[in-house]
Amino acid sequence: MGQAARWDAEQDPGFLIADVARLLRAAFERQISETGLTRTQWQALVYLIRQEGLTQTELAQRLDIGKATVGGVIDRLARAGLVERRDDPIDRRANRVYVTDAARRLVPLTCSKAAELYDEVFGDLPPRQREHMLAALQRVRSKLLDVPG
Repeated sequence: MGQAARWDAEQDPGFLIADVARLLRAAFERQISETGLTRTQWQALVYLIRQEGLTQTELAQRLDIGKATVGGVIDRLARAGLVERRDDPIDRRANRVYVTDAARRLVPLTCSKAAELYDEVFGDLPPRQREHMLAALQRVRSKLLDVPG
């Protein structure tokens, strides 16, 4: 009988991507901790700046979290003065979420902190290698978005 193939986490792309993502998320949380935001709150603000007026359901879908969880995120951001809920003009049951000027000032700061982290983490890679890495990840993401199911 032949030897059983040994699984190697360092050669498993799914494992490596998940592990790098976990470590990058933790490093980013530390990087932006002084802003008082969590990574999820930051992501919510970024989505809302890109497309203001999302409903709680739409934001939950983009963040890939439950509606109740995103409700808590929005509550905390509203208490911090970073978002406001407004009635949907068409659907009385829905609210739309909008960022405030305070959020518009805060998000660029957090984005620059992200850029600092990326420079630190990926700075040893030659520019061409970084470009190839990003292009490869974009291709993989695109393929995964096209997978039925």
